[in-house]
Amino acid sequence: MCYRILIIIFLSSNCLYAQFAPHADSLGSTAVYIDDKSINSWIDNIKVTQGWEDIRDTNLIKVTNGKDSSALGKADNKTISLGEGGFAIITLKSPIKDDSGPEFAIFENAFDDEFLELAFVEVSENGIDYYRFPSESLTDTLTQVGGFGKINATKIHNLAGKYRVYYGTPFDLQDLSNQNINLNNINYIKLIDITGNIKNPQRDSKKRIINDPWPTPFFSCGFDLDAVALLKPTPNGIEDISFINGNIYPNPADELINFNFFNIELFRSIEIFSTSGQNVYQKNESFESVINIKHLQKGSYFVKISTEKESKVFKLIKI
Repeated sequence: MCYRILIIIFLSSNCLYAQFAPHADSLGSTAVYIDDKSINSWIDNIKVTQGWEDIRDTNLIKVTNGKDSSALGKADNKTISLGEGGFAIITLKSPIKDDSGPEFAIFENAFDDEFLELAFVEVSENGIDYYRFPSESLTDTLTQVGGFGKINATKIHNLAGKYRVYYGTPFDLQDLSNQNINLNNINYIKLIDITGNIKNPQRDSKKRIINDPWPTPFFSCGFDLDAVALLKPTPNGIEDISFINGNIYPNPADELINFNFFNIELFRSIEIFSTSGQNVYQKNESFESVINIKHLQKGSYFVKISTEKESKVFKLIKI
């Protein structure tokens, strides 16, 4: 009886964890579609070191699905599998730098919104010293996710593979601002397959076990890399072209945001966009100085304020 009570308490407390952006096409999703206007170009140089079909026995064969060129150019559902313990290193033609919004998006080929195979993402200036994006996995770890098991996207943050085929997971260099790395000179991106075995676990940035489909002893097991897109600084051509004076606060925010502008009476619209450019909130005319954002999923957004003659974009973090 006591054991059952402890299980219930554990599960209840687990539900109190913050939820992250939902699957593609949902309100608040950060997924980047292959034809999204935020995409500037696709990577053209990669080296993949494929891992094992089952890392428990390295006498068995390594995965054989795909080749390096499968991950180049636009996402097309032709992939190279990393396999257990596998990794990929992308060499960028020219450095990327921290700007407004995410700088790149990684595409996997999950056939639906719940069969998600995950990977860590790291970046480097010199190809030697890599820095890992802070990640979170809130998936239940009492039971192993099976080889064709399901994961809820709202339980995953800053891990590649969060979205289904043709939708990329975006990454914002700003998340590494507390690391000893020059975010204006990123020349390499690295992906590392997450095996997902909860008895021999890999952990997120908060030391939680990452539960991922396992075992998957197939020639195409592990993270299946489709493509990597480099993104424009702001979504859908939204440009910061304004001299509107003021700010929004608190930022990060969890429920309410305040508009501290002396000229709010001049506003003609307030819009909120996801990092993929989806309009998730819009108000025209008749403004108040406070907006409720409780309905938005946790993640990064852009708040666009417009007058008759100009507009300005602010980055907002929803927690």
